[in-house]
Amino acid sequence: NGGCAMKLPNVVKWPSAAVTFLLIGGQDYFRGETTVDEYIMDTRNWVPLENSTTAILYVEEMKHMPQAALLRAILPIMVNTLLLWKATRRPPLRALRALVAALQRGGWSG
Repeated sequence: NGGCAMKLPNVVKWPSAAVTFLLIGGQDYFRGETTVDEYIMDTRNWVPLENSTTAILYVEEMKHMPQAALLRAILPIMVNTLLLWKATRRPPLRALRALVAALQRGGWSG
């Protein structure tokens, strides 16, 4: 997330018009002791209200750095999703569903 969804000494401005896809992990040390719902809500709260082009994908089994198998399964679909979203300015629901299906095929959850 490049620090956009973190409390840092210097404020990092969220890109309000950029198409953004955050991949966050349940085993990430940034989560700390918060619950899954708290972690996702805290991340979501950093997104400006006027932003309608941000997706957050939470993967329970992901560590701080995504595992290679996870990236192989979802990265091409994530990139395609971002490109479709940027081109149409509408959430590409079919691509998002394909992403969830790829996660499930790989034994990942979120």
